[in-house]
Amino acid sequence: DIFTATNNFVAVLQDQRGTFGSGGDFDMWRGASVDARDTFDWVSGQNWSDGTIFTAGASADGIAEFAAVLANPPQLRGQWIMW
Repeated sequence: DIFTATNNFVAVLQDQRGTFGSGGDFDMWRGASVDARDTFDWVSGQNWSDGTIFTAGASADGIAEFAAVLANPPQLRGQWIMW
């Protein structure tokens, strides 16, 4: 789901593979960095994107952010990881 906020900011929410509305099989964190890289590539390729990405997440989503960094995505400008 995509929600447009003020100040030309777009939030993109992604379920982890195999959870909620996401396809595939859930396997705790396996493939999370590849999935993040694919998502970053998709987001940065959209006409509403300026190509920069900042992530935020708590708990399991925060751990997924750590996995995203392992993919070394060039679009990633910062993270806010909450426990």
